[in-house]
Amino acid sequence: MSTAQDIQPANGVFYRVVPDSPIPRAVDTLVLVNGERVGNFSGLPQSRPEEAYPGLQMCTIEEFKKLQEDAARTEPSQITENGFHAALRALPPERHEKRGDVLFFTCSEYYVASITAFYAYHKGRYWTFRDRFDLPDDAVAEKIKRAGPPQDS
Repeated sequence: MSTAQDIQPANGVFYRVVPDSPIPRAVDTLVLVNGERVGNFSGLPQSRPEEAYPGLQMCTIEEFKKLQEDAARTEPSQITENGFHAALRALPPERHEKRGDVLFFTCSEYYVASITAFYAYHKGRYWTFRDRFDLPDDAVAEKIKRAGPPQDS
């Protein structure tokens, strides 16, 4: 039996894309156990993950995070004033900023990896989109300004 000292991260993730979700989901991570890369959950050697998880793909942890972030980002879409205020009341905002005539905040609860929801107000319109939590304030304002005219409901 392995001890905690025998187990080290091996910088690998087995993942799959689930048909009902565009976000890749991790299934197993690789760890070093006594010098061998094995699945942390399956215990299978790196070369045999398909025995436990058919149809898997493999990448580094960093690559996996980027895959998730890229899949989770969205463009701004218009929402109602009530939707904006409901989001503001749901959880304390992580950021609450104003850049020029764009007021925005981010959720303190993340969607996946470093992606969170942004909510914005600009010239009588309310917007939401998902992006990295550290998107610069000026980039947030520009993204909202480029979002275009409101869609009639």
